[in-house]
Amino acid sequence: MKTGRIHLVSIGIDEYQIENLECACNDAKLIFEGYSKYNLEVRKLLLNSDAKRIDILKSLTEISKKSRPEDYLIFFFAGHGFSAADEKSTGNSESCFIVPYDYDSDSIEDSSISFKDIKDKLSNINADYKLLIFDSCYSGGALRRELKKGKRRDIKVEEYNELLNRENHEAIISACDNDESSYEDHINKHGFFTYYFYHNLEKSNSKLIPYKTIFEEIKEAVKTKVHEVYNKEQNPQCKVTNEDFKFIVFPKDIPIEKTELSLTLDRIPSNSERIEISITDFERGILDDIENNRDVTLEINLKNLISNSYKSVKNEMDIFDGNLNSIIPCYEKCRQQFLPIIKFYEYLLLYDKHKIALKNVRWMMQFFDLHKNRSGYTAYTEIPSTLLSEFYMKYIFFLGSNSQEKMYIPLFDSIHNRYSNYSEPLINSSLIWHPEVFHRKTPDYFEYIFPKEYIINNPIKKHQFEEFGEIIFLFYSFFNVESTIYPIFTHYIDDLSYISYKLGIGQYDNFIKNVLKTDKTTLLDNAIKKIELHLDSSFRWDFDVRENFRYLYNHLKKLER
Repeated sequence: MKTGRIHLVSIGIDEYQIENLECACNDAKLIFEGYSKYNLEVRKLLLNSDAKRIDILKSLTEISKKSRPEDYLIFFFAGHGFSAADEKSTGNSESCFIVPYDYDSDSIEDSSISFKDIKDKLSNINADYKLLIFDSCYSGGALRRELKKGKRRDIKVEEYNELLNRENHEAIISACDNDESSYEDHINKHGFFTYYFYHNLEKSNSKLIPYKTIFEEIKEAVKTKVHEVYNKEQNPQCKVTNEDFKFIVFPKDIPIEKTELSLTLDRIPSNSERIEISITDFERGILDDIENNRDVTLEINLKNLISNSYKSVKNEMDIFDGNLNSIIPCYEKCRQQFLPIIKFYEYLLLYDKHKIALKNVRWMMQFFDLHKNRSGYTAYTEIPSTLLSEFYMKYIFFLGSNSQEKMYIPLFDSIHNRYSNYSEPLINSSLIWHPEVFHRKTPDYFEYIFPKEYIINNPIKKHQFEEFGEIIFLFYSFFNVESTIYPIFTHYIDDLSYISYKLGIGQYDNFIKNVLKTDKTTLLDNAIKKIELHLDSSFRWDFDVRENFRYLYNHLKKLER
């Protein structure tokens, strides 16, 4: 099986000297963020002043130095383009141009990038698959009028084909047909073409999909929407050198980091056809077993890992010297022994090995036994439950809200809380939500296991954190007002009104019915009671969530009515 890497150049230019576009940068960012869910060998996002002529050409030069035959290149351009050929003829690669940020209006051809420039760069890129996407026929505007001076016109679909090399798997997409314009959706802040290209490719469960399977759907969606909004025609076009050309889809979920996509170029890979890995031998071994469907080996290795981690954590706790200043170092050493289990589960859940994950998750409960017969500082004795808290929070995070309901069953297993001296569902335990190692400061704890820079530096992960927050909200709303579940969802959801909106349209109905075993009315009533409690001046949390709760409360009350 060939294993290839992905190279991406995504260019968006809104800020031209004469006029501005509105959505080109947003389109380029959408494509960039979508494909960045894979670990890309070369990835370039060039927006406005970063999309000068030299920047665009240098990005292709960089890829030519790193590309391999089994690789896949994606080149996306959203901005202006033109042809210098006369209206009645078809131009060649020397007469067609895309317009960079730093074009010179007095010498547009010389300061723009010709198709010949691009074709020369592409010929040096040693990748069997090349996907070129151009959204460069924007309607109206001062620059459009400027370009049409001196007999310049829009690029014809046939002229894009000048970039094709007939020997490789190549495809060129133009956002519209001849004598048409590419329209922008001023509500979604995206071009219609890019919006439907992204969302249609996000629907697939495969990693590669034949272009024939999906492009007609994209074309029809764009055509219908543009006609509805503008009463105009826009028909995206796709030209391929091989009819078996395949698009790489946009993953629905967030794959693991530092991976390469399996580009089995002669067929669509199955779920088990995974990736070459350039990380640790430990992770490489897991991926190899997953790729080859060695489920028995995976299960044996997981049980051995849990057993060995248990022994290592126990040993670290046994040699604890009882010094207050040694608690944090002890916890960090224990955590290092424990983290491989979380990584193992991340792979299992990511690659849909749910049966193995579920079958073995209850083995994790043995870590609670490490509390027994220990005395001393509470933070020390609770190290095992703090480790388990991170495991279960990331278990929820990796699962998402669309997983089978049976995957959530272990979260309702009873554990004994030795401080309150009664049993409680694991997901509702203060041991899970308020670790003494972090002085029961839950926001600090979540910041530690889910650092904010992890979200900020990886904006494509934001959706998964929001979904995690929504699941926590549902658990929070399910249990009664004495519940210790912390409203951490206020940290991960920017607009809490989306919760009431999704409740209203039934997006959580399956989760409420099949996981929580209740109904929406009961859940909503309980959520409102709990938020009323938080709004009571006598009730305090570690951080001020009052305004966020009031905002959510008002929306939930409207939904209740």
